[in-house]
Amino acid sequence: MTIQRQYSLPSCTLKLEGLGENKISNAAEARPLLLVLLNAYCHIAGQEPPISGGREFLESLVSEVSQYAQSFLSGVTPAVKAKEESPVRIAPIDGSRHRLTILGSNESKGTERSLDLSTVQLFDLVEAIDQMLADRQTLPNLVLDLQPLSRRYAKRGGGESSAQRSIPALLGVSGLTAAALVFAMLPNPKVQQPRCLFPSPECLAEGAKDDKTASPSPSPSPNAATSPTPTTSPSPQAVASPETPEASPSPQAPGTAPAITDAAQLTSLGGQLQSALAGSWKGGNTKNNLIYRVSVSEDGTVRGYDFGNDGALTNLKLTPLPGLLKPLGEDAGSQPLGDFRVVFTPTGQVEVEPWKQVAAAPSINENPEITDAEQLEELLPKVRSQIFAAWTGDRTRFVKPLEFQVRVKPDGTIETYRPYNQPAFDYEKDTPLPKIAQRAGNELAPTQQPHALFKVVFNEKGQVELSPWRGWKN
Repeated sequence: MTIQRQYSLPSCTLKLEGLGENKISNAAEARPLLLVLLNAYCHIAGQEPPISGGREFLESLVSEVSQYAQSFLSGVTPAVKAKEESPVRIAPIDGSRHRLTILGSNESKGTERSLDLSTVQLFDLVEAIDQMLADRQTLPNLVLDLQPLSRRYAKRGGGESSAQRSIPALLGVSGLTAAALVFAMLPNPKVQQPRCLFPSPECLAEGAKDDKTASPSPSPSPNAATSPTPTTSPSPQAVASPETPEASPSPQAPGTAPAITDAAQLTSLGGQLQSALAGSWKGGNTKNNLIYRVSVSEDGTVRGYDFGNDGALTNLKLTPLPGLLKPLGEDAGSQPLGDFRVVFTPTGQVEVEPWKQVAAAPSINENPEITDAEQLEELLPKVRSQIFAAWTGDRTRFVKPLEFQVRVKPDGTIETYRPYNQPAFDYEKDTPLPKIAQRAGNELAPTQQPHALFKVVFNEKGQVELSPWRGWKN
């Protein structure tokens, strides 16, 4: 019986006609076995009429097209020419076109037909041939004989010798070796152990000495940014972002500009500054207080300012300070200046107080301090009981920890306190400390009585952490 097989793809169709057995050789297959090929037709889209032939034509088409496709994909062309008696030949025209030539039979020598295929048509033809070869019910004795390519052809196709291909690797290894030698010649960095890991009178005194001897510069020095004592500082508008205003560098002009210390004069200048700022500040789109350190000359003119927190830096244009600023001239080093702490609240209020009063807050540790571990251990539960007794109602849970420094009398009574980080300044009134002690400042006269310093932290869980200010000493 006559059997037909067809393998169709978008741009190519391969059709076979032949004879086969009536019985089905494989129970899993419902198609009869095609054993003898009568005619083979190959139709390329846009190329009419289709090319056709017998067994010899099909075998030649399979062999030549498969070998040419492998060469095209690998870029390696073996020096093997097609057999002269082969009725099908294929050769490249350019990078995307290929010419398939079908020679005439022995009876019609001299006649041939050429088809120009695109790369898409070529690989559709390859796919049709592969489907035919994979079909076990079609010409099972037709096998594609592919031979592995010799190494000499692979070398010729690569275009480079092994020595040339090894040059980049050798250059990389030599460059790495040279870099290793250069780094080996560099000296090892010296690591210095920090001298002051915890606050102590010796460290504070050493920091103040360094500040006095350091020459001013256009940008804030590290010592000025961390020392709790007020010192002469860089230029008026030097940018700094300390966590607390007492750590902010002074905005006084560089040099030996004297400071205004007369209390009556500072009160008068503070009133002038309060009037100038309060009339122009109506509140802004800020959630937290904006803290500045402002320098004022004897006539009440704003000569410079510095930033006490990050919000003050980012929201400077919302305040009236840039419009009031009049920098000092050539006599900057001789004009006395008064420093003030200015706080712009989101509700439209302006708080002005002498900076010396704020910077003097750390002076609560100038008096005799209790550092004995046993005494501190006895005082700690007394301090804790006072805080919990004053903290009535629901305990507030803060977004960030609030850190305070408290001064305690020898009998355990909390005498003064001061905020030690920005959240403590912002949420001071939400803690029980204002109910049981005074905030440290210039209004509270120093005492010569012994005292202890403790660190009080109100954390995010509504808990109170209490420890000696300088840690436990063995």
